[in-house]
Amino acid sequence: MSEQYVKLIAKPSSVSKGTSVKSTQSVFAEFDEIPIKRIKECRKIFDSFDLDKNEFLELKELKFMMERLGEPQTDLALENMIKTVDEDKDGRLSFREFLLVIRKSAKGEIPDDSGLTTIARFCTGAV
Repeated sequence: MSEQYVKLIAKPSSVSKGTSVKSTQSVFAEFDEIPIKRIKECRKIFDSFDLDKNEFLELKELKFMMERLGEPQTDLALENMIKTVDEDKDGRLSFREFLLVIRKSAKGEIPDDSGLTTIARFCTGAV
């Protein structure tokens, strides 16, 4: 996936100029099945949709992401998407939980018709 594509779907003002090295490094070991380069690309995607730059994707940001990916979702569907990977039950997605989307999708733990599958395909370059 090219950086141009990330910029195309994200608002130009929301594309991150850098990533949090500390938070990204902590996931490399845990998600060793995902190549480091792919984790870094996923971080750029995550940061580009973290519009308020608080290190989380809330419902409104996830809604924007899904709209930009061409698969708008209802608020109920978005809440269910969050619940699928929201391990700390705070109602939003951390970057770690965002990577869980890829892991669970690869293991077949996410239904094909879920918006999360779209996110996983996008992050793994299958879109």
